[in-house]
Amino acid sequence: MAIPFVDFYRKIGKSLDLRGLMNMFTGDDQNSCRVGKSEDACHKFLVQIAGPTTHVNHNRVIVYLHYFPAPVSMWQVVHFAQNQQTATFSHFDYKNESLNIAEYGTIHAPEYPLAKISPKTKMVIAWGATDYLVSPEDVQHLIQIIKPVLKDNLIEYKVPSEQFNHLDFVIGVDAGKLLYDQTIGWLDQWA
Repeated sequence: MAIPFVDFYRKIGKSLDLRGLMNMFTGDDQNSCRVGKSEDACHKFLVQIAGPTTHVNHNRVIVYLHYFPAPVSMWQVVHFAQNQQTATFSHFDYKNESLNIAEYGTIHAPEYPLAKISPKTKMVIAWGATDYLVSPEDVQHLIQIIKPVLKDNLIEYKVPSEQFNHLDFVIGVDAGKLLYDQTIGWLDQWA
């Protein structure tokens, strides 16, 4: 699935000043979401990154953006974009053969060996229908790889909402009812 922000980054990534972009959210000037921008404009930008939602308290968007991006490094952003561009789930690619060899023993970053997960592992894969960062297609691909190994130890859970995006897992006003209660039930079941 194409992600609008990743496509945007791919097109202008070399000239994109990510610090300037992040200042839009965290800065103290009149152009930041903290001070001058409307909640609606900031919410629309978040939807472009995370996907459509009906679960965000619009009055709290400015508060949420005060902490955005949560502790995340540029390495993580680049690694995510690499996996999107290659349609793989691989280790970080240094784009330098000697660095990759030093780190992995190969010139290319290897894929994570998901089929080697222990069959005793108990796992829940929860996903939202409108998550741009982890698309339903990517979730189904992951399930196809893991299900033969985990069998009944894998629970697949689509959050029961037509619009539930990446951020809703944390800031959705009804995430407790739609997801957290079930999560506590699975933990109790497997304890």
